Amino acid sequence: MAEQTLLDERLLSSTAFVRDFEALLNLSAVALLAISKFGEGQDGFIGHGHSSNLNERFNIPIDKAARVLRIVEYLYNRVSELGLDAATAVDQVSSIASELENPIDLDDQKMGALKAVLSFNRAYEIPMATRKALDNVPHYVDVAGEWSVKPIRIRDGKIVKVPVVTVSVYWHDATANHNQAFFCMSDADWDEFVSKMEAIGNSRKDVESLLQ
Repeated sequence: MAEQTLLDERLLSSTAFVRDFEALLNLSAVALLAISKFGEGQDGFIGHGHSSNLNERFNIPIDKAARVLRIVEYLYNRVSELGLDAATAVDQVSSIASELENPIDLDDQKMGALKAVLSFNRAYEIPMATRKALDNVPHYVDVAGEWSVKPIRIRDGKIVKVPVVTVSVYWHDATANHNQAFFCMSDADWDEFVSKMEAIGNSRKDVESLLQ
């Protein structure tokens, strides 16, 4: 079976992609190894603060660093998608680099660093698997709430102070649009809500055997 191609002609005909691809390959081996460590974090290669980290340590402009990290994430995911081993992927990268309009010759140190970047990284794969499990379905983003007191006048003319909690739930739908649900609850509503959430949390044990 023919070897799968890491980068297709469409991407290599994109000026922006080639610019960022070249920027990645022109980084030092030390910088590439630093990037490989980013993949071990829960947020992956483009996690919060990584661009600033590259800027501080290697004097790479933050916008350039961000673009380079997006290329790294694309390459890693592409290697995973095609089922390539890291050495084969790096050989392809080296071959492509040598055929660019401005050819880049990768030395052994850079080849080794790129292999570290593209090698299987379980710490990165686990949160990526979680994100895939939530693809194409509405999924949770955040929740916020605040208690307040609403004075309500009753029939005898007296004021009753009613505690009310307002809750906002934020989520992304299947097309990644941001949505919000806003509602109010009384004490009784809140107690019922918390009780049902606790029941849902406790039912997590029902799937434990499937995770072994």
